[in-house]
Amino acid sequence: MRNWIDQRQQLSQLRQENQDRTAAVADLQHQVRQWDDPAFVESQARSRFGWVMPGEVGYVVIDDTGKPAMAKPKATNKAGSDQTPWWIELRRSIESADRAPGTGTGPGVPTPTPTPEKTIGPEDDE
Repeated sequence: MRNWIDQRQQLSQLRQENQDRTAAVADLQHQVRQWDDPAFVESQARSRFGWVMPGEVGYVVIDDTGKPAMAKPKATNKAGSDQTPWWIELRRSIESADRAPGTGTGPGVPTPTPTPEKTIGPEDDE
């Protein structure tokens, strides 16, 4: 009798899991269908990349610190923190690629100036 009750409970859990996954698949299929709509693709390009159509003028509002001002965060990553705009991530990536690994430099940290070695001239031969 205990096995029968355990199996019924497991069957119920599996049915619920099946329903949840079916709903998730339907949601993903809906998202795929959205990308077939040119208006949706255009709206995503405008919002995600800041693209404008030919003849339009695009603006980026900059706050008093010189960073792009955002009215409110548009998306969050899985950890829950705000996503940085793609152009800032690109700039950071380029800056970090330009530095040697392990130098300890970062944004806002001045790059150390190398000191030239002493040059030996003809007067130093004596």
